[in-house]
Amino acid sequence: MKYRLAALAFVSVIAASSMGQSLADGIGFKIGALYPDSGLLRNVFGRQILSYGLGGFKNETATNRLRGDFSIISADKNGSKFFLVPVTAAYVRHFKEREALEVVQFDPYIRLLAGVAYYDYAINVAPGVRKSAKTFGLTAGAELGVNVSKTVNIFARYNYFQKKDDIDFNGLTLGVAVAIKGF
Repeated sequence: MKYRLAALAFVSVIAASSMGQSLADGIGFKIGALYPDSGLLRNVFGRQILSYGLGGFKNETATNRLRGDFSIISADKNGSKFFLVPVTAAYVRHFKEREALEVVQFDPYIRLLAGVAYYDYAINVAPGVRKSAKTFGLTAGAELGVNVSKTVNIFARYNYFQKKDDIDFNGLTLGVAVAIKGF
């Protein structure tokens, strides 16, 4: 698991850099809870599933900007497990009017995301019935959030994932992102 996380962090930094974003623009650490739509996932893993990740972060003066983003959503309970890694490009649009080069402290925004996701799951869907795979699929999402300071934002994101083995991984994520200093 440690190697997976390190490799994914590296991929995120490369993806962010490839979209014209320097590390000085800001990388943010996110943590939240996924509330799955699927009754199967809620029954197997519970109503909340941990979500965390890295992504482009900056209370920036520019709007209408592409950012790299990836998250890890994972659960492991009673012999069932899943590990999802959506890697997306995110388009950000701020709602608040701003002057040129002005940094806004309380700044609502919408972020639209699209990309690919890595799926690694083995889920007991019924007694004696287990579905498992390691594969890729499409993902998308929409996020409403607010930058509450230069380094912290709170958000609500709806995650769409392509179904695999008739398993629906979609859901609402509520979370917080904090800019990591020193990059």
